[in-house]
Amino acid sequence: MRIVNVLVFAALLLPSMALANATPEWIWLNETKDNQRAYFRLAFEVEGDIASATLAATCDDEFTAYVNGERRLKHGSWNSIVTAPLKTALKQGENVLAIEAKNGGSRAGLVCSLSITYSDGKEVTFVSNGDWQSNDKKKGDLWRMPGFKGKGWPKAKSLGALGSDALPWTERITVATLEESLSFMADPTPVAEAIDDLELLPGFKAELIYSVPKGQQGSWVAMANAPDGGLFVSDQGEAGIFHVMPATIGDAESETVVSSVPAQISGAHGLFYAFDGLYAHKSEGNRKGLYKATDSTGDGKLDKVDFLTKIDGGGEHGNGHDGGVGAD
Repeated sequence: MRIVNVLVFAALLLPSMALANATPEWIWLNETKDNQRAYFRLAFEVEGDIASATLAATCDDEFTAYVNGERRLKHGSWNSIVTAPLKTALKQGENVLAIEAKNGGSRAGLVCSLSITYSDGKEVTFVSNGDWQSNDKKKGDLWRMPGFKGKGWPKAKSLGALGSDALPWTERITVATLEESLSFMADPTPVAEAIDDLELLPGFKAELIYSVPKGQQGSWVAMANAPDGGLFVSDQGEAGIFHVMPATIGDAESETVVSSVPAQISGAHGLFYAFDGLYAHKSEGNRKGLYKATDSTGDGKLDKVDFLTKIDGGGEHGNGHDGGVGAD
């Protein structure tokens, strides 16, 4: 499908809508138009210690999900459901799930489920349905944050329950598909190539420190040293840039820690760190060129993005895959 319509979603789901084993519904705006923008928002309460929390979603055609203003999940095809763990993203009291989506034409739909399991065993599930509120206008990014009321927003249009025979997506996306995606979250780490299959030079040793979950963190194609001894990596698509602090080699109890970088850059095929910033050669998606991400608040997180110069070309061949400081 052609990407011609841009839709931004947020929804308000009342606490009474939190039902265990609820079936999500495909939803969209009450009226679909070309080059249409829409906003939906989900506000919900967390009360108690969380054992686990998972967001599962798909959209015809693309979506980006935010939790309390932080990007947590992105996907570019309705043919599969993707998931993301949300335990560390949630807080006591009010939380907000906001979803930005894009429609490529023809029919459009969004379906999602947010499942929370508390430490006492209680399970709560929030699902997309016709009670979500919607609007075709927004001001700034406050709609992604707690406290935004969305007063006067009409309800979204329910297109039917997940798995309904009348829906065009049911051939690929069903309740069983959703359950399979959620069960995968119990052990989401993909299987990496066996170390014994690697060909190493004499004197070298390899240890597996991390396997990238493609559905949540994309396909990593660029890497650079970080000033704290870790690494910066970039997804080839739109999952963003991540900071990786590798586990200590030889320490079985040490774990690799991966966190999303707030700077909104992705599709970079070349990274390098210099002059207190991360330089990224973006060669995928829109506005290709050289960018620099810096820490504007002093909290150690790269959050500010500057576009430095346009670089023609795209894709993975014939583009810069590395960089460095020149002699001058």
